[in-house]
Amino acid sequence: MPRKAHTTEKVESIKTNILETAADMILNQGYDNFSMRKLAKKLGMTAANIYNYFQNKDEIYLAIQKMGFELIYREFENVYYKDIDENDKLRELAQRYINFGLNNPNYYDIVFNLNTPKYTDYIGSEIEHLALAEKNAGLEVLNLAVKVLQELAESRGWDDLDPDFRALQLWTSLHGIVSLLNSRVFQEATNNPDKILQELLEDLFNSILPK
Repeated sequence: MPRKAHTTEKVESIKTNILETAADMILNQGYDNFSMRKLAKKLGMTAANIYNYFQNKDEIYLAIQKMGFELIYREFENVYYKDIDENDKLRELAQRYINFGLNNPNYYDIVFNLNTPKYTDYIGSEIEHLALAEKNAGLEVLNLAVKVLQELAESRGWDDLDPDFRALQLWTSLHGIVSLLNSRVFQEATNNPDKILQELLEDLFNSILPK
């Protein structure tokens, strides 16, 4: 008797479990040491079964990257559609970014910290389209931040504000904050990390936005 096909929900649950387990392995063992065989052993599955969901480790890696960006984008989208002032939106975007990094350290490190393959490494390969989808997912996050800055500039009449540059400036600063917090170096450097963090963020906004 043939086995009953999994429901869509079950398939997505299995794929999510594969990705979360793979993310943990890549973070702890490195991308080069990650393999489908090791993943199958960790999951208690056969490698052949995993191939029913992903064709190789690169596809899994790109799916992890894409999922990480999509998680951040959903957080940003929730803020964007709030009926609040654009200035408050920008500050909440920053806080959501920090929270994402602290609450999802594995995804954050793989997406932003590890020296792993990027889109250009897949150009001309069979999965270039997957790499492009992952890159575009990341650009959507950045573009939404740019959009908030554009709307803030328009509402304040700041004609000299460059939203693209300021979004990158904000991103690099927030990335440094998240990385220091996740490594716990920041907490070691001050007796009052929460207070200092808020002061740093306020100083960051003051440096980015015109007076």
